[in-house]
Amino acid sequence: MIPIKIILKTDEENHFYKGFLKDDNKERQIQYLDENLDTVNINIGDMEIDIKRTNSIMKFNKKADCDFIFETEFGNLLFRIVTNSIIIGDNYFKIEYCLYDEFDKLANKNKLIFEYIKE
Repeated sequence: MIPIKIILKTDEENHFYKGFLKDDNKERQIQYLDENLDTVNINIGDMEIDIKRTNSIMKFNKKADCDFIFETEFGNLLFRIVTNSIIIGDNYFKIEYCLYDEFDKLANKNKLIFEYIKE
């Protein structure tokens, strides 16, 4: 695993982390701890990105909408992700998506930009 510095940009703010990269030509895997000390595992495929946390797995795929369950102490919440675009580069990815709960659109045109630099 290669140590990396991570910059995660969302619509609201920037986050900075240290993590690890595994790159085997077919798929890249990134692992880091977020501000809540939750382990985040990211798998980057050809045109699909999976972000796995302790309480959820978010799948971003241009070809299909993806449902996921977010586990809380009060019960499970069902969400749907509609991926508008995915751009995957050598050391970054950018995702634009809409987020829905069971009944309504929660957010329109969210952006997530994830960059990493080998240490």
